[in-house]
Amino acid sequence: MLTASPAGTIAAGRRLGSRLRAGTYVALCGELGTGKTTFVRGVAEGAGAECPVLSPTFQIVREYAGAVTVFHLDFYRLESQAEVEALDIESCLERGAVVAEWADRFPRMLPEPFIEIRFYWENKNRRRIRIERWSASVADAVSAALPGGGRGERKRRGAGAGAGR
Repeated sequence: MLTASPAGTIAAGRRLGSRLRAGTYVALCGELGTGKTTFVRGVAEGAGAECPVLSPTFQIVREYAGAVTVFHLDFYRLESQAEVEALDIESCLERGAVVAEWADRFPRMLPEPFIEIRFYWENKNRRRIRIERWSASVADAVSAALPGGGRGERKRRGAGAGAGR
């Protein structure tokens, strides 16, 4: 999907956030300034959080309570797999949904199931938000986030991948 404003990016995130459930891991990937944190604002709103969403770049993890608690992580400043392990992402997934910016910096740390969303510059004012991969167990959240119910997107994983979360 294309967005031409922060409001459009927030609306896209809100659609996904309204369908999140505990145990869902969302990996956000893309260059600086492409709208990842703005998207998380919408995810948190859609999940029922009422407090402002701030970038977790220096805090690494921020927690937003709502109908589903959203754990907003930022791996930009992390340098090792050990630092990611210290975040205890599994515990966050037991208590809510995890939305991780720069998750592609540590691809071996991606739990199953997960949704991978990539942010691209189209031009100076427009961004493309593309759901690249998802597991069958999170397909309803993906279809809610995408116009047209997710048809035509890439790399849907089979029903067996990541089942059980």
